[in-house]
Amino acid sequence: MNFHAWSVATYVGKVAAAGKAVYPLPLYANAALRRAIPPGAPAPMKARPTDNVLSIWKVAAPALDILAPDIYVEDSAEYLKVMELYHRDDNALSSGDRSQRRRRPLLVSALGMGAIGFSPFGLDYVEGGTEEQFAPIAQDYKLIGPIARQIARLNFEGKLRAVAEEKGKASQTLDFGAWKAEVSYGVVRFHEPRGNASPIGRALVAQLGENQFLVTGFLRSRLPSQRRGQAAPVPPRRGRHLRNGVFKMVRIWNGDETDWNLNFRSEPVVLRVSLATF
Repeated sequence: MNFHAWSVATYVGKVAAAGKAVYPLPLYANAALRRAIPPGAPAPMKARPTDNVLSIWKVAAPALDILAPDIYVEDSAEYLKVMELYHRDDNALSSGDRSQRRRRPLLVSALGMGAIGFSPFGLDYVEGGTEEQFAPIAQDYKLIGPIARQIARLNFEGKLRAVAEEKGKASQTLDFGAWKAEVSYGVVRFHEPRGNASPIGRALVAQLGENQFLVTGFLRSRLPSQRRGQAAPVPPRRGRHLRNGVFKMVRIWNGDETDWNLNFRSEPVVLRVSLATF
């Protein structure tokens, strides 16, 4: 197996190096995943850059900038595990996502893991696909597009955390050290979160300052709370985008919009939230 992987990677690496000598574009190798067929059987051994031979490919094909997983799995937990395996110090994370079945990309989760590239595909040949079914995909790009450069910078600086809802898990926590953000899905006032019928919630939180955060997503969320004391939010400033790094405020949230946590629905909203303790 190792000999096979080394041989193929060496050949691909030489082709990549020759191409870069003429036109030095970033290059990546697409990696179809190794999976046991039938379930429980030993996974077939392949020479492509699967997770078990990534180190061989890194040594044999240094001209390749990224080894990128081509993810054809439907289970969110399995998807995240694949992303974890390819998230290495020597390999920038980039992913392909077969979204035509899931009908919602895990773009927000990928961003939370430091991904620099994400590509949903197969959207154009789904039989019976409707605008409503693919709305979550369009929502993500509508939300992230205007703030992409700022998101990339915050992610590079290690200030961004993001998560997508998983089936059967109604709450998740984003850790910012002194502050923690509790993200809850399917919240009804005065009741515990129960999750959405279809796990479509996702949240993105970035730390702008010691006590200031950029918050956005499609969900119903609780405000962050500190290890000591209860968080007291200054009325959040709502904006639709960041332009040249400057937050463009539309209005200030208060009243019922914040008394029972920050409630996000299907409309793209970006909030700047300042916190204090009492």
